[in-house]
Amino acid sequence: RVCGSTLVLGSDDPERGVELETSSSTYPVWTAAPQPVFTDQDVTYRYAVFSGGAFSRWEAGPKRKIVVRKAALPPLADGSPGTTLALSDRVVAEDMVRWGAEEAAAHAATDCSVEAIAADARARNAEAASTSPSSA
Repeated sequence: RVCGSTLVLGSDDPERGVELETSSSTYPVWTAAPQPVFTDQDVTYRYAVFSGGAFSRWEAGPKRKIVVRKAALPPLADGSPGTTLALSDRVVAEDMVRWGAEEAAAHAATDCSVEAIAADARARNAEAASTSPSSA
């Protein structure tokens, strides 16, 4: 579940957070139904790990932060208001060491899209399954 600082995200209560789901074809990507958000609000959140239907632990690392801002756009062709929400998701962390030019250059071309991460996870899972003693 995803739990956060707003009522919609359970007010940081893992039992009231938004349930996520995945499948063998989409793992490691987890999804949930869209949730209402208010604009001009900073929301902190984190993932709650459940085991056997009970809360087990919080994800490792600091809370994440999403910044919700309203952006005005020209009206759409059908006359409806031209507004959208701009979402920015990032991990909130303090006292982190800044990357030097060498580290930044090494990661500049890394594909961090959801699709690339999912493909990498599937490849790693397949490799681990093929090298495990039980697959021999």
